[in-house]
Amino acid sequence: MTSPEYKRLDLSVRDSQAFVDALVSPKAVDDRLRETVARYRETTEGEAADTARVCGATGTARSS
Repeated sequence: MTSPEYKRLDLSVRDSQAFVDALVSPKAVDDRLRETVARYRETTEGEAADTARVCGATGTARSS
């Protein structure tokens, strides 16, 4: 058995603070993000169905 590989990301102090701020106080979801998610789902819907078929999944529920 092999151990998992981990990647390290070195951030500047400013980037580290921005990362923590985003985790602690995430921005509200706006229309732009909703539209982006909708486009992503439309473009990947066929791919997800193909993957489910190959893996033997019977169906998935997706909340909006």
